[in-house]
Amino acid sequence: MLAKEMEELSIKYAELWYLKAINKGADCIVVPCAACKLQMDRVLPRLNKLYNRKLTFTGLMDLVYKAMIPKSIERQITSP
Repeated sequence: MLAKEMEELSIKYAELWYLKAINKGADCIVVPCAACKLQMDRVLPRLNKLYNRKLTFTGLMDLVYKAMIPKSIERQITSP
């Protein structure tokens, strides 16, 4: 689904879960892998424009990282 020629099919497929997310009142979607995140970079802006929404996405491992690393350590890691 990452190929450029598959983009329209990818959007139609993503629209199914997008509408479910809207109906559930979600404002962020969690995707499981790097390929899914790459697809969301292309698909989500188009769907947001189509439905006049501002859904965002994050990766599953991003959530795991945030849950495991205390904020104080994260600031030390990201500080210059």
